[in-house]
Amino acid sequence: MFENRLNITPEEIHHFFEACRLTRKKWYREIPDTEHLVYAYFVITRRMIQPAAYEVSETESCLAAFLPAEVIHEYHELKTALSQGGDLKKYHTQNSRILYPVDGLLEDWNINHLHLQKGKYQVYFVVEENRILMLKVVKHFARHHTSYSKTKLLEIWENHRGEKPVKNPLNVKYLNDPRISPQYPSAFGWYMTDLWKEKNAIYK
Repeated sequence: MFENRLNITPEEIHHFFEACRLTRKKWYREIPDTEHLVYAYFVITRRMIQPAAYEVSETESCLAAFLPAEVIHEYHELKTALSQGGDLKKYHTQNSRILYPVDGLLEDWNINHLHLQKGKYQVYFVVEENRILMLKVVKHFARHHTSYSKTKLLEIWENHRGEKPVKNPLNVKYLNDPRISPQYPSAFGWYMTDLWKEKNAIYK
């Protein structure tokens, strides 16, 4: 019998993918079993930030004086949506709805991003449970390439917190787990931690 700690059934997960219009994706059609279905669900829901009342803070780099004038209004709308559980669909792009390529910033550092001005700009932020730290708004001038580097984002995070960011420990813990593709180990680690609680099987 399928069971998990989020009270989500396989049928509900399929409904989620249908609602996101993902059932025609090649990766969706090739999901082999229930375990991989839940794994895929966690990868996608990690990428597609789910509406919730997040506690939102920001670095100095996100203050109005450092933002491009054309994004200020939409940036504040996004902050409101994040803090009030608002609709985030318009801030996602098609890449939010795929399993691959792996998002290295999200995988290694829990740094996610959303889009402003219909993809013209990206806003990077750190997700920590029910808290979000806005790091930087940068221009998105080419596919899969931005005007800001991972190093710069980590420097902003470090300067704000006064301590070096730590890589996602789930990456290392589940890197060689034979039960799942190693391409997205931290998503699997999150799945294992939240659903299995290190001991419980997902179905019996």
